[in-house]
Amino acid sequence: MNRPRPSVSQATEAALKFSFEPILERYKRDYGVDDETARRHETELKRYFILCATQDGRLGMRGPVDNIWHTFLLFTEEYADFCHRVAGRFLHHIPESHKGQSSEERIASAKRYGATLHAYREVFGTPAPSDVWPPVKSVEGARSLAADSGDPCVSTGCGAEACVIATCRPSCNEGGGGGGGEGGGG
Repeated sequence: MNRPRPSVSQATEAALKFSFEPILERYKRDYGVDDETARRHETELKRYFILCATQDGRLGMRGPVDNIWHTFLLFTEEYADFCHRVAGRFLHHIPESHKGQSSEERIASAKRYGATLHAYREVFGTPAPSDVWPPVKSVEGARSLAADSGDPCVSTGCGAEACVIATCRPSCNEGGGGGGGEGGGG
């Protein structure tokens, strides 16, 4: 039986109280990141879990946040305890392989990730940091994703291989620039 969905403040309080020390040590060793970077990734993973705990629908994620989640999953008891404290339920990691996915599946995946970035902005009052949360990439459907986002601060840039959807920084409306996230995607 699931508990009622926690409020953002309840989930945040529970997430912030939870110690990540052994997880961080393993993450730093496995991924070769320094302490400051590991702690930043911890903060962003906790924010993702807060979104999962408080938002409707399936969210997506990519990049370093997914990497630290993989490390956290190795600590099964701590992970289950964290999920219970923050979300009131176990949060499953459902990996997506883009190999063999249809265009529709890739678009759906990009939309889930786009929904995460949109929820992040709504809940935390700031765009997700683009160096930790890579931009959404989709060969097809990128322009419709930008249009469907409802966010006037979303731009589309198409390169030879893929179209990139990027939530832009608050300064994007100044000077007509498209702004946006840099970094890879997965």
